[in-house]
Amino acid sequence: MPHPDLDHALSNELADVSAVSIDQLRQWRPLLTSVEEQMSYVRRIAQSRSDLVRSELTERAAGKSRSDLTDIIRRLPEVLAEHGSADGEAGVAAPDIDVDPEYSVDLDAVVAPIRLLEVGSFSRGELRELVMKLEAIEARISVQRRLVQARADSVEEEIARREDIVVAN
Repeated sequence: MPHPDLDHALSNELADVSAVSIDQLRQWRPLLTSVEEQMSYVRRIAQSRSDLVRSELTERAAGKSRSDLTDIIRRLPEVLAEHGSADGEAGVAAPDIDVDPEYSVDLDAVVAPIRLLEVGSFSRGELRELVMKLEAIEARISVQRRLVQARADSVEEEIARREDIVVAN
């Protein structure tokens, strides 16, 4: 389910920034930043869930039995560190934003966080299907995030261009 702010960020209204007032551009800037941050966070969550499910598949392929909660918790730091940030922090650390749960509705519909604690009870087929669904959601979110980033860049460039014109005059 798309989020209203994401829908707005990707709407045609923001397609031609040269036709919009500077005041409107300045209003859009924080909206686009917020949407991009939300999308980035949800993408990292999707990636982490996929990594956790994939780790269970790897354990099974290595001949280990189904994981119990203790096994899952033991592996969690390693799994989360797999896609850490440039500064070495885990990739799913809470952002410095107010996370809007509406952005993760589709992701939670595929696998709710509480269900991940039961990943050891899933069959290999269920695990493979879950990885495919999570990767598809991550890919969709990545595309949307890049589009929002491009819009934000356009807004920033247009604001800078107009401010340079004012300074030059």
